[in-house]
Amino acid sequence: MARTTAAPGVVFVLAFPSCAASIDLEQHTRIVADERATCDRQTKALDAARVAAERERDELLGAKDRDALDAAGRVDALTTALAERDRRFRQGPMEGAPPGPSGLLAARARFTASGIAAELRGAALVATISADALFGSPGGTRLTHEGRRAVLAWVELVGLDSGLCIEVHVHSDDAAVEDAKESFELTGRRALEIIGALLDSGWPPSRVTMAAHGRYQPKDVAASEAARQSNRRVELWIES
Repeated sequence: MARTTAAPGVVFVLAFPSCAASIDLEQHTRIVADERATCDRQTKALDAARVAAERERDELLGAKDRDALDAAGRVDALTTALAERDRRFRQGPMEGAPPGPSGLLAARARFTASGIAAELRGAALVATISADALFGSPGGTRLTHEGRRAVLAWVELVGLDSGLCIEVHVHSDDAAVEDAKESFELTGRRALEIIGALLDSGWPPSRVTMAAHGRYQPKDVAASEAARQSNRRVELWIES
């Protein structure tokens, strides 16, 4: 609102703020307050997120430290156990330890006494048995009655409680079957038959494995029947 005051030769104009200007100022004040409140909320949210992230980081670092300590403890325990094992080994045979060469020598003596050829090859004792004596014919895949009794005798010779392991290696000749696949199949089925008989006798499954060689590792390369018969063989690789 404006008011004029007349005076001789002079005109004064007095201006007063309008209602519109007052409203604009109030709106600006509210906007600033709202923005400040929003900023405060965002700041608090960021602070909370930062605190949570730091807590999670500390927890992860703590978990890693615990894992590192656990791993270090396991290493220390293993080192101690190995040191104790070495100490006991130097003092003498350990109770419950796997049999060493002396156990293989004793097994070889038992096989030899029973009429089965056995020889030491590196760290293994290898006993060789004719496949014909076990399966009755060059192409047979089922143990005969005598063959099954022979497998039971092996268990006695090796020793069920000896801790020794048996690898059953089965070989064929070049006359039983001509096809390579059938040759491996023949020796594989024979190996499984022997494994089954060993398991039936109570031999631990964790201490027996098998290998089927087909006709490809002959003992005698001659083309005679005697050579073929020697190639049809089962080898027991006995190891500690």
